[in-house]
Order: sequence, then structure tokens, then C-alpha cells
Amino acid sequence: MLAMFENSEKLSSCFVATTDGCILFVDDRAAAYVSEVGEVYSFAVRERPWYTQAVSEGELIFTGVELDAFTDIPGLVCAAPVYRDGELVAVVGADIFLTSISDYVKSTASEGSFVCVMSEGGQVIFSPEEDGVFAAELSANAPDLRENENEELAAFVTRALREITGVSQITVDGKEYYISGAPLNTVGWAVLSVADKEVTHQPTAAMVEQYNDINDDALLSYKEHSCNSEITSIE
Repeated sequence: MLAMFENSEKLSSCFVATTDGCILFVDDRAAAYVSEVGEVYSFAVRERPWYTQAVSEGELIFTGVELDAFTDIPGLVCAAPVYRDGELVAVVGADIFLTSISDYVKSTASEGSFVCVMSEGGQVIFSPEEDGVFAAELSANAPDLRENENEELAAFVTRALREITGVSQITVDGKEYYISGAPLNTVGWAVLSVADKEVTHQPTAAMVEQYNDINDDALLSYKEHSCNSEITSIE
């Protein structure tokens, strides 16, 4: 575990959890496990989502995005059960913090457009939005947008998890959006690019309005000069 942790920039910890509730960590945040008075926080190992999921499925698993039990940093866990003579003896795994993904996604919010990341379960797990359909929630609470009552959105999310979608115009939360999607095959997620149609069209609308103003001024000027020409001709 020491070798794995020291030679990977992606892992935030490695661990072995035994069936009697003990756990051995290798990480660089030991202070997070101890209170200000030096007491070690209790940790219900066998109740953690990664432990129960690995035991239930009996194979290598990846959890959804959860908050780390000690730091509240979003991440996911890769874990696998270990058997001896057919009997479960431990669950081994590694934590992967996702702060870099979270920070990047938040930085994409600009003038009505943003990027969000969907889990393989159709849940928004990273987004700069704080409310509405595209707001991110932890896996345990996030709704599956493949089952959203908005059938157009549900179908789009389902397709984005499988293939590159191209751009679609979809009404969500009473607004029209241009949305495109692409799968992240390694982890089974998808990235959606979302742009508010009204905001997107503002530069075009402004340009058309400016053109109309120029056209109106030119027409008025033409009429004035035309009128002056007629007067001159009569004289």
C-alpha cells in the first residue's frame, strides 16, 4: 500500500478493512482521524458504501461520488472483497479525490453556459449549478435523469451515456437549452455541455437590432436627401 500511494498522484488513500471492523489506512491526512483532544474518531467500516457494495457484488467495484467520511471532500472509492477458502476476510481499496474535476466543472460557468458530469446511473455528480435539474447531488440523493418526467431530457441523457450526441435543443425547467453530450467510457460517465438558448442568441439579436437601427437611419437619410433633390429640381 505504501508503494501504491507514494507512486500515484491520483490516490488519496489505500486501505484494508477486515470483517471484524478494523481498518488500516495509508494516506497523508492522519490528523483528520483524531479530535482536538487526541481521541480517534469512531468509524463504522462495515457500514461504509464501498464495503457493503464490494461484499454484495463480490467483485471489484467503483462507488458513486460520495463525501469522504473525515474531510468532506468529494471522491469515489475503488474496492474489492478478499476471500480465504471461500470466506470473506477483508475488503481492500483506494480513495480517489475528485477535487480537480469539481474545480474544473465549476470554472466552466459563463454567460448561461456550463459543463456538467453525469454518473453511469444518470445522476448529475459535478455541476456549477446550485438548483434545478442540473444541480449536482451526492449519489445517494441524486435522481436518475434517465427516468425524468421530461421524456426528451431522459432520452438525451440515456443516449449521452452511450455515444456522442451532437447538439440538441431541449426545454428544461422552463428554459430552452442547446445541449451536447459525450460518454467517458473508462468510468461509464458522460459530459454534458449546456448553453441557455436565449443567452446564446443575444449577440445575434443585438447585431440584428443594430443593423435595423443603421438601416432605419440610412432610409431616413435617403428620404431626406431625396426630398431635397426634388425641391432643387422644381426650383
